[in-house]
Amino acid sequence: MSGNRGGEVRGVNGSEGGFTLLEVIVAIAIISMLTAVFGPLIVSSVQRIQWAGERMQELYDIRSGMERKLAEREKAHDQPTIWITSQNGYKRDIVGIIVEHEGLVSFLPKD
Repeated sequence: MSGNRGGEVRGVNGSEGGFTLLEVIVAIAIISMLTAVFGPLIVSSVQRIQWAGERMQELYDIRSGMERKLAEREKAHDQPTIWITSQNGYKRDIVGIIVEHEGLVSFLPKD
């Protein structure tokens, strides 16, 4: 026998390689704790990102509908007049149309 007692397998430089069972268990425990801590955070972040994307799409849809109505100059009301008075007493009347679409209201002055 050439120095290798009991059938042990040794590396090239004679040291034992690999991890002990205790080291593997500790590594698994650490990974499990990190997953438990950061898992809910990641899940809630993904949910918030999805909600924000849905909300943004809704706003784009509403905005495009409003822009279509403004481009077509559809009248939701008769031509109202807005009176503006400055601090020095200057008064101005502005005639235009009011366009409403899904809760958004816009005033478009008449040319």
